[in-house]
Amino acid sequence: MIQNTDAVLGILGQLRALGVSIALDDFGTGYSSLTYLWKFPFDKVKIDRSFVVGMNQDTKAVAIVNTIIGLERHLT
Repeated sequence: MIQNTDAVLGILGQLRALGVSIALDDFGTGYSSLTYLWKFPFDKVKIDRSFVVGMNQDTKAVAIVNTIIGLERHLT
């Protein structure tokens, strides 16, 4: 995705036209970027498990999860 955004957007558009839903997995770790939420047409965003599990013990994890949810709602 990083190297050829235009080609990826074209392929994702073709897949969506076929009825395929597009999901971003494990957002918040590794190579994930806010740019992905901004540029790509995701139907679902799966937040990395480490943040979701941490919500019971850490208010920072709650803030991160709530922020990601808010961003995704505003971008779709």
